[in-house]
Amino acid sequence: MADSSLYHLTPAHELVHAFNQRDEHAFARIYELYYGAVFFYAKKMLDPDQARDITAETFIDLWHGKRDFEHLGHVLSHLRIVARNKCVDRIRQKAREQALTEQLSYLSDQQDEILFRDSLIHSGILQQIEAEVDKLPPFHRSIFRLSYFDGLSNAEIAQQLQVKDSTVRTKKAEALRILRAALGNIDLPVFLWLLSRLLKNN
Repeated sequence: MADSSLYHLTPAHELVHAFNQRDEHAFARIYELYYGAVFFYAKKMLDPDQARDITAETFIDLWHGKRDFEHLGHVLSHLRIVARNKCVDRIRQKAREQALTEQLSYLSDQQDEILFRDSLIHSGILQQIEAEVDKLPPFHRSIFRLSYFDGLSNAEIAQQLQVKDSTVRTKKAEALRILRAALGNIDLPVFLWLLSRLLKNN
């Protein structure tokens, strides 16, 4: 596979643009970023060997498929959908062979989202969020940690830092935008859910 290190420090939008232009190094970086998430997701439904096969097939489809992604969040959603469909096809094939149709009963859309979010945790996304928090500008980082880690209200933060309440609200919003951008503009509900899991571990 191409060397993904060329894109380790590349902004997310540039990485997606390069991938859309069929840049193999960009594909290698995306593979590196999301292989774990796809594999752990597939392993929730299949055995490890089958999960590895599904993961490989999913990335092959990604490489040979469409090239009109707007940001990494779209790439991640595409990988989830493709992997889910392939897992369902594999389970249906097994069900036909072994009459185990009950394996499909838990694959509702809501449960599917839960499975995938759990897979993101195992792939290290939470550690990535924590690392990105540490990269925030000092003032943003202080407000973010006081709010989301220490549980202080906007008024309490404003009093502690001797700034206006409106400044606290503004900096919190900016911090969230910075973090989401660093994670490829991941959907806000997913980001907040992941953040809540991070806070439970602190």
